[in-house]
Amino acid sequence: DLHCVRHSFPTRRSSDLARAYKLDAQSAGLIAAAGYLVAALQPGVAAQPASLILTRLGAGGIFAGLLLAIVSVELTRVLVERRWTLRLPGGPPEVVVRSFVALLPAALVLGGVFLVVHVLGLDLISLLERAVAPLVHAADSLGGVLGLVLADSLLWLLGVHAAALTSALRPVWESMLVANMEAVAAHATPPHIAPLHFFLWFV
Repeated sequence: DLHCVRHSFPTRRSSDLARAYKLDAQSAGLIAAAGYLVAALQPGVAAQPASLILTRLGAGGIFAGLLLAIVSVELTRVLVERRWTLRLPGGPPEVVVRSFVALLPAALVLGGVFLVVHVLGLDLISLLERAVAPLVHAADSLGGVLGLVLADSLLWLLGVHAAALTSALRPVWESMLVANMEAVAAHATPPHIAPLHFFLWFV
């Protein structure tokens, strides 16, 4: 399912970052995914309740998911390092300890996203989608493809692994891939020609 792919992006990225900090990866992924859903929730108008419109979970939401993944894990890291977490006396089981450690970061992340999106009225998903649109367009152009291939080849020629360059573009490639998947599912022409698989299979 396409929406499972979209939801997996903030979960996967936050889990990877949490493992690097030796934090609970499962809790980090759940917090990031929950924050993303709060950001995607469409506020209710008049007598209509709030709703989750599936078009809000499109390719542009990847960048909001990435931002929330980084913020949630970094916030958790600061709270854990400073021991600003809920702790239980008496040596409870590890699974219970991890759950209580995640309570305060979850409350801060979800409360912060709700405040920014639903109280202050800042649409994080649309805002970030518009902000990175020039980057997506540049990476999907002939000049962008040629520049990336030349930079990748030059780094390898100098004996430098190009993973740092390619991993920085992975969110852009992910958004292109999801947009192409949506277009194919709707029996339309894919809008992007240069996601990651273009470089893997044709370059």
